[in-house]
Amino acid sequence: MAHYEARHWEPSYGAPARRDRRGGTYRSYVPDPLVNRPLMVDAELDAQCAQAEAVVRGLAHSPDARGLEGLARFLLRSEALASSRIEGLQVDGSPWPLP
Repeated sequence: MAHYEARHWEPSYGAPARRDRRGGTYRSYVPDPLVNRPLMVDAELDAQCAQAEAVVRGLAHSPDARGLEGLARFLLRSEALASSRIEGLQVDGSPWPLP
């Protein structure tokens, strides 16, 4: 199961900047391992995905595609938020308390 681990960063006294010489405690995110986890997609889901992809590709080449910039920005932001969450990053701006 994914979790956080408290770790310690050793100071580096030879670093050029003062902030880079500091050490301290931080939290490291340890995601779920993906090794030996099969990815199974049944034929029905595969067909639905292929159909959705074909519709999106057709829409992108239609004359009405100019009005989709707003949707594209929204989808890109949604993907970025989901990706950050998968990677264990908190995107709401509140700090993580150390254990």
